[in-house]
Amino acid sequence: MGAHLRRPGPTVFAVDRDAIQVTWSRLSPDVARVQVGDVAAALTPGDGPGSVVVTGLPAGSLLDVRLETARGADRGGVPAHTLSPPPGPELFRFATISDLHLGERRFGYLSTIGEHPEPDEPYSVRAAEAAIEEIAAWGGQLLVVKGDITVDSMAHDWERFGRMLGASGLPTIATAGNHDRVTHDGEPGWRQRIIGESPRGRGSEVTAEEGLHLAGLDLAGPVQVRDVPGLRIVLADTTVPGHRSGQIESIADDIVEALATAPGAAFVALHHQLMTTSFPTYIPVGIRGDESRAFLDRAVAANPALLVTSGHTHRHRRRRHGTAVVTEVGSPKDFPGSWAGYVVHEGGIRQVVRRIARPDVLRWTDRSADAALGLWGHWSPGALDDRCFAHTWPTR
Repeated sequence: MGAHLRRPGPTVFAVDRDAIQVTWSRLSPDVARVQVGDVAAALTPGDGPGSVVVTGLPAGSLLDVRLETARGADRGGVPAHTLSPPPGPELFRFATISDLHLGERRFGYLSTIGEHPEPDEPYSVRAAEAAIEEIAAWGGQLLVVKGDITVDSMAHDWERFGRMLGASGLPTIATAGNHDRVTHDGEPGWRQRIIGESPRGRGSEVTAEEGLHLAGLDLAGPVQVRDVPGLRIVLADTTVPGHRSGQIESIADDIVEALATAPGAAFVALHHQLMTTSFPTYIPVGIRGDESRAFLDRAVAANPALLVTSGHTHRHRRRRHGTAVVTEVGSPKDFPGSWAGYVVHEGGIRQVVRRIARPDVLRWTDRSADAALGLWGHWSPGALDDRCFAHTWPTR
């Protein structure tokens, strides 16, 4: 059971304090359960991808994750380590999603991967619905949306997003991504300029501010601040209208002030990733490296107890910048199809990325792993400890 690469058999995709998520593309029909330490969970292999979350596990423990047949025959397994929670009690839990691309019906750099026959509700809508439902069931107390809510800022897609939020009952804050920032001055937006895709004829195109209003939300300035128990959450708009790449320099002062005046630890959510090199070494381009480093230096000086997370790349990565943890989290709609949960403790925070388990979404996201000649299935998931970890805040 690998933790990094896509493979047919079971993978330990997520670990938490007391749970492990196992996912698979295919299972042998004689496999009946997964055994994790002393806890067993029944499996229904079927003929395609699946998922099971095994709960009730001991925290901070190395456990043997094994597959068994109905007769108890061993089909092999791997070790997995549940997270050791940060110091202190749990204070609050929230989740992030990004890159929903509502309205998207084809995937891949050349948009060659689609569903046949094409369903009424495209995979982008089904994945977003499933992610929000799972977050609510997980006990999320707040949803933070990091942009690219729509694929081309159509009014009906924003309205559909609002209906999803209304059905979930989750308090939500959201910002725009580059897909939400189409132009309205007669000039084509980046999608039309780069790949010739036009949304015209599919509905009414609106600004991100208009769209968020249609969804029942407000973009209350480029920097939004929300204090929750044990944490200050800062959500920032890094978009540049008409461009795929982002910027943070123009709003850095406001973010740094919010960090410096926080009563404790802080969490910064962005759409564009903070790049590490002066010249891009992969696509999509986020915020250039020199600008990113300057911002992170200021942010860590203002508040060493800091986690910064972004979307845009649709992949999962984790790194350190001084005392700060910097992560990228993938999209619900393409492989592996995920959302990120955060649990705030008195002395730290846990990040746990879960793969969306709804069967129709799993079937699609598994298929989308074939993008980029199959490389997407290896590039996007990252390693297990990129996705799931516990971080203890440094003392201030």
